[in-house]
Amino acid sequence: MSWFALRHDVGVAVTVLAGDVELARYEYAPGTPQLESPKPFLHPVRTRGGRLVSLFRPHDHVWHKGIAWSLPHVGEHNFWGGPTYLRGRGYAQLDNNGAQVHRRVVGIGACGDRVLGDRLSGEGLSGNEVLGDGVLGGGAAEGGAAGDGVLGGAVAGGGAAGGAAVGDAAVGDGAVGDGAAGGSVRGDGARGDGVRGDGAGGGGVRFAHELEWVAQDGRGVVAEVRVLTAVPLGELGWALIFDTTMTNTSGGGLVFGSPTTNGRENAGYGGLFWRGPRAFTGGSVITSDGVGGDELRGWRGEWMAFCGKHDGDGGESLVLVVDHVGNPHHPPRWFTRSESFACLNPAPFFSEELVVGDGESVRFRYGVGIADGGAGGAGVLAEAVRGVLG
Repeated sequence: MSWFALRHDVGVAVTVLAGDVELARYEYAPGTPQLESPKPFLHPVRTRGGRLVSLFRPHDHVWHKGIAWSLPHVGEHNFWGGPTYLRGRGYAQLDNNGAQVHRRVVGIGACGDRVLGDRLSGEGLSGNEVLGDGVLGGGAAEGGAAGDGVLGGAVAGGGAAGGAAVGDAAVGDGAVGDGAAGGSVRGDGARGDGVRGDGAGGGGVRFAHELEWVAQDGRGVVAEVRVLTAVPLGELGWALIFDTTMTNTSGGGLVFGSPTTNGRENAGYGGLFWRGPRAFTGGSVITSDGVGGDELRGWRGEWMAFCGKHDGDGGESLVLVVDHVGNPHHPPRWFTRSESFACLNPAPFFSEELVVGDGESVRFRYGVGIADGGAGGAGVLAEAVRGVLG
């Protein structure tokens, strides 16, 4: 068995480790300028062989940061960064760059039956605590949670929806119930005891936290519970499972959209967005239909991959994303580029808006596969990632 470990720099970031390789650092409380719509991000991201497959704050789009959950049109707010696309006007820099603000950690530890232990203490982890090999290390930092699973049982006060429980019914099988928002949750959710009842385990590690999406003028817009799980995929590589439940706390309906829904043709970006290294420019975009490039922007399907070459030895690596069948607007249209730079983005609001009422919740899940190798391995990697995503 290949085990991962998790290092927690309390109040700042967690890092996924596989032996001597730092696979990914998730910075959950970054010191980002407001213009870039501050948000948590994963960078650097590496293959099991140690090859870098992410780019941070490129000069052409400084709000691109490795892998990040970035949404350009959330009502009147921009949680992407930079200017906002306006119908009939084009891009304009407005005072609407919101921030995804970390509020507290609610779970951290190894995957399996005792994902985070039966009860997490509120005493917190010490700085640079390393978790792994089934060791849970003493509870969640910044306040704990009681329950059976990652977010199972009841998350103590101040939660994603102002103290509502996040637990068994919170995201259960498409359910309406006592969930994260005390209202309906869109998307078919976890079964029973947390992220996934038959969850991704096998030596993996998991981190869960609560965030508040805050407008530039200080108003609360969205409350979020986010869970990231990293699991080995045998000799293939590794997978990151990204799971978010977002609750509208704005006091009115929220329209989630994109530049395309606001009038810009074939520019429907927004969602889980990966920006690749400069060396990957001109790489291959792979789908279940074959291999291509920029012409695949707007393609609709379950998964998409990008294959790029590294400077130095010319070795190849794959980054692949699988969209969960329960996500709104599944299968999504995809935003991708290759000619100008490497990026990959399952875009749920590419050409279709999603309206979420006040107090309602919506859930999205993605599996990201990271591996060394060429385009020919994309199909096998997609199957492996689908297997742990569920």
